[in-house]
Amino acid sequence: MRSDDVVVGLALPGAARAYPWWVLKNAHTVNDRLDGMPVVIAFCEQCSGAAAFRREVDGRVLAMRTAGVWSGTVVLEDRQTGTLWAPFDGHALEGPLAPRRLERLPVQLATWAEWSARHPGTDVVFADPRHRGGHGAREAPGKWGVVAEMGGTLSRWDGRLPENTMVFGVREGTVERAYPRAAVVDQGGAVHDEVGGRTIVVLAAGEYGIGGYDRRLAGRTLTFEANPHAPGRFRDRETGSAWTVEGAAVEGPLAGRRLEPIEGFAVEWHVWSDYHPGTTLFEPPEPAEAGGFRFPLTALERLDGETARLHTLPLDAEVNLVVLWATWCPPCREKLPLLRKLAAEAAETGAYRFVSIAVQIPDPSELAALKAFLHAEQIDWPVYLFDDHQYRRLDEAYREHGGAGLVVPMAFLIDGDGMVTRVLAGGEIDGLEQALAEAMRVQISRRRPISR
Repeated sequence: MRSDDVVVGLALPGAARAYPWWVLKNAHTVNDRLDGMPVVIAFCEQCSGAAAFRREVDGRVLAMRTAGVWSGTVVLEDRQTGTLWAPFDGHALEGPLAPRRLERLPVQLATWAEWSARHPGTDVVFADPRHRGGHGAREAPGKWGVVAEMGGTLSRWDGRLPENTMVFGVREGTVERAYPRAAVVDQGGAVHDEVGGRTIVVLAAGEYGIGGYDRRLAGRTLTFEANPHAPGRFRDRETGSAWTVEGAAVEGPLAGRRLEPIEGFAVEWHVWSDYHPGTTLFEPPEPAEAGGFRFPLTALERLDGETARLHTLPLDAEVNLVVLWATWCPPCREKLPLLRKLAAEAAETGAYRFVSIAVQIPDPSELAALKAFLHAEQIDWPVYLFDDHQYRRLDEAYREHGGAGLVVPMAFLIDGDGMVTRVLAGGEIDGLEQALAEAMRVQISRRRPISR
């Protein structure tokens, strides 16, 4: 193991085990026994989702396998009854055991260094180190992009957050809420809330760790804050006890006690919001017409027939329109007629420049999926492509000027000096034609001579 290897950690009262990301990406489903308990680990490297459950219903031990993809991620099937299971919610979707739920066992995403420090007696699942490469090797927690095969199974799309935002989703009764991990970190790593009448705390620490717990313990409601003397630890104001992100008290009057985990798990936003369309957001981002910054990209690879070659971005008009879209994005597919109209209008009139960037994972299979999509939809306008560095540059520039991150579909209006004057994200694309017309009126007024 390497110290920065990401693991899915599962700790039971009598044992702890780490399942390396680079092992799980090849298996997706692991049937195991830990401390005598039959458990299943469900994992998807593309959506950064991980969960563990007791794989037992009414005394019957189930053997799980990956059955396919649905709602942007994997779907599980038990071999005994053929029931299909949601991998992270743990409820039966279809089959003889529907609508039963599996008992959740809380897990943590952590680096190997963090997990082994908290659990010095842990063991770790072993695999041939050659498995570090190959399938899914590009992926990491919160990595941008959706595999076209999985994206094609998304039935809903929520543009309030970028698709790759890591959230901790909570369900209490009929109430569902998502906590972006970055927002929890910004609050000092501890967010106190009430969901479905239950008083909870969401804790975030380390590189990836996050968990949600009932704040009530031993007849009192605890208030948590980061421990300035122990990075990655928390303390409660009521007793001064020290706590880990796993909800375990390790020092002080409550040492040895544990908070009760709430029903929740960590995953990327596009999967949580697809499974939970009525979800609320902790601190939803405020709409921002971010602008006033220089568009940071000057050259991208462009599809030319069967190959992709580097081209200078043609942002040489007084008004330039750059649209981000993806084959795996449902509203992007819905907006294809609008994009087709704008591309044709730009080509025919020269009133503005139209540039389209496909937010497609840069590997051969995804490039082939993009080409097939372009052919099927008869898209003939030039299509440019991101790589990791270019995606990060644009995302960081947008966030630095008030944006919440890259959301598809997305449009940047850019003037002749390369300055972004307006950004429309998600549902705001409905106002794109009006915003484009306004940008052109502004440019015309700037050219008009001043009468004396």
